[in-house]
Amino acid sequence: MWFPKKHYREFKEVDQETLSEIILTAQQIAIAVEKLLKTDGITIMQENGAFKDVEHYHMHIVPRFINDGFTWVEPKTKIPKEAFKSLSDNLEKTLAETFKYLGS
Repeated sequence: MWFPKKHYREFKEVDQETLSEIILTAQQIAIAVEKLLKTDGITIMQENGAFKDVEHYHMHIVPRFINDGFTWVEPKTKIPKEAFKSLSDNLEKTLAETFKYLGS
């Protein structure tokens, strides 16, 4: 099994090769956990910035079972369609700039 040797504080700092290896390793672990624990599914997540629980990039692989009580509660905020359209337009522009910067 492969684990990165270089320290990364944030998701955005991880190089593409390392990120590919991380997700492939996570897939292998998830398959093994599902088989071993006979789960109903797996939740894979990672958090950044003020929301991360340790000062390095890492990924959570959580075995899941129906009615396990695990939830993801989203705030009940109403957002107008125009705001989503504006976000979509700005995201498209930012992605184009980012990929140009990354040389893709």
